[in-house]
Amino acid sequence: MKMSRFGTVIGAMLVLCASSTAPAASLITELGALGDASSGAIDINENGVVVGAAEAKSVKRSHAFRWVATKPIEDLGTLGGDFSGAFAINKHGDIVGLAEPKGLKPHAFVLFPGTPMKDLGMIGKGRNSIATAINDHADIVGETELSDGSRHAFFYPATGEMRDLGTLGGSSSYACDISNRGVIVGRSRLPLPGGGSRSAGPDHAFLYVGSGPMQDLGTLGGTDSCAMRVNDNGTIVGYSQMIGDVAKHAFRYDGTGLLRDLGTLGGRDSDAIGINDADVVVGSSKLKDEKTVHATLWLPSLAIVDLDAWLDRTDPSAAARWELSQASQINNAAQVVGVGRYDVDGDGKLDVYRAFIMEVSALVQPKSK
Repeated sequence: MKMSRFGTVIGAMLVLCASSTAPAASLITELGALGDASSGAIDINENGVVVGAAEAKSVKRSHAFRWVATKPIEDLGTLGGDFSGAFAINKHGDIVGLAEPKGLKPHAFVLFPGTPMKDLGMIGKGRNSIATAINDHADIVGETELSDGSRHAFFYPATGEMRDLGTLGGSSSYACDISNRGVIVGRSRLPLPGGGSRSAGPDHAFLYVGSGPMQDLGTLGGTDSCAMRVNDNGTIVGYSQMIGDVAKHAFRYDGTGLLRDLGTLGGRDSDAIGINDADVVVGSSKLKDEKTVHATLWLPSLAIVDLDAWLDRTDPSAAARWELSQASQINNAAQVVGVGRYDVDGDGKLDVYRAFIMEVSALVQPKSK
C-alpha cells in the first residue's frame, strides 16, 4: 500500500470522525477517516480496540487514532508537532507509537488511558525514536537514535529507563515486538564477513530473551530477514528474502529448527505481519499477476487464505466495496485489522485506502458439522 508518512505497517512498520458505514450484520467494518483521505489500522487488543494512523484534515499529515466499537474515531493528537502514528495497544489500552514535538523529529510516545501523550525521549543525544510495541506489563520496545547517529533497538521496562539492546555486530538494529513473557524480536544489521564494514552488511531477524545477547534467526536463503511479531507461545513471524534475493516470503519460527516458508498467493512476495496466540498468522501477498497485493491469512496448518477472496465468497454485498490490501494483526477473538481500497460513495470506484476490522471466526474456528 502507498500512504503518505504511514510507511508500511511497520515499514515503519503506519481517525476517525465518521461512524461506521457498514451494515450491522456485515463481517467487515470500515473505520472511517479524520477527513476524507486515507487511514490504516495497525494493531488491535483483546477488547477489540484498534489503533493506527490516518491523514488529519487540518494539517494534511497523519495522526495517531484510536477506534472503539460504537464510538467515533478519536484523533490522539501529537507531542506538539503535526505528525503522529500509533503502532500498538495492550489489553489495558496503553498505546505506543511516534509523534512530532514542535519543530523536532518524531519521538517515541506512550499514552496511558486518561493521561496526556508522554514523550519517551531517546538514549544519549539522539534526535528521534519510535516505539513499536507494548506488552500487558507496559514494557515497551522500539528504535532510538544514539549520540553517534547510529540507530539501535531499545527496551524500556515499565519501571526503569530506556536500554540499548545492541546489535548482531553491525551498526543498527530495530525492535518490532515484545511478548508478555518478555521475548523481543526485530531485525539487526550484521557486519560484512571478514571484518568488513559494520554498516554495509545484511539485516537478519533476531530474538532477544532476558539479558540477551541477540540471537540471529537467519533467513530463508536470501540476504535479509525481519521478525515482525511474537506471540505468548514464542512463535515468531516475519519475512525473509529467498535464495538469490529474487523474492521475499513470509516465515514462521516456532523456536526449533529453521525458519518455515509460508509461501504466497501465487506471486513472488509475501509478508507475515501479525499473529495471535492460536498461531493464526496474517499479512499480505502478491497474486500471480505480480501487481495485485491482497490481505492474507495463514492457518496453524499453514494453509494460506486470500482474505479478499474469502470476503467475496462469505459476505459479497460488503465485499463489493472493498479490495483488502493488508492484514496487520489478528487478536484471540479472531478479529483482523488492516487496510484496503474502499468505495466510499458506493459508485463502484475504489476511491481511497481505509482502515478495517473484520470478523474471521468462521474461517479460523469453523463449527463442526
